[in-house]
Amino acid sequence: MAHHGKITQFAVSVMTHSIFLVFLTDEYKKVLRVYDMVLGHLMTSVQKTILVVEDEPSIRETLQQILELDGYLVISAAHGKEALEKLQNGSRPNLILLDLMMPVMNGWEFMDHLKLDPALSKIPIVILSAAGSNQNKGHAVAVLRKPTDIDLLIQTIEQNC
Repeated sequence: MAHHGKITQFAVSVMTHSIFLVFLTDEYKKVLRVYDMVLGHLMTSVQKTILVVEDEPSIRETLQQILELDGYLVISAAHGKEALEKLQNGSRPNLILLDLMMPVMNGWEFMDHLKLDPALSKIPIVILSAAGSNQNKGHAVAVLRKPTDIDLLIQTIEQNC
């Protein structure tokens, strides 16, 4: 922040984006609110999105909280059919975190549907399931067994997202 008499110049730079704002010094709180809003918008534009597909609400909510605390945007679905509908409606996550044993449409059926769509089939999938094993991972990039170590989960997501 640079002070020039009664005028304050304020700059925000994130990656290659720069925004310059000019405000009166007595409006400092407004500057901070605008700064938070602009920075939040710019960070959202570079934030990675994870689609969590998990039928157990407590696990789904816990995963969402952990991932959001780690800086990811999270979309969630209770089963494969709901996840597929979100993808068909335009959601494009950077990675899918997928349970296998779910009602309505299980994880294997979900992966079979993704294979049919060239755009969706490119989204990396990490299986997180008590039923998971590397032998039946389909086209998933990794398989983690429940319960899993949170650090291993985050590391696996970072490597594949």
